[in-house]
Amino acid sequence: MEKGKIIYLNGVTSTGKTSIVEALQARDDYFFYVVANDLFEEMVGDKYLQQNYWKYLSEVIILM
Repeated sequence: MEKGKIIYLNGVTSTGKTSIVEALQARDDYFFYVVANDLFEEMVGDKYLQQNYWKYLSEVIILM
């Protein structure tokens, strides 16, 4: 299996993140998995995110 690339998109609401993702997924030359930050936050839960957001969020990302 060939190594992939990770692309991080960051920005406030209405900056075009979703449009960029949709354009990438429409390409025929590459396959893209999309994992949104919201998914990781749901996996951790509010209680722990309020205690130490980056610690728990980064752990879940590493596990994925």
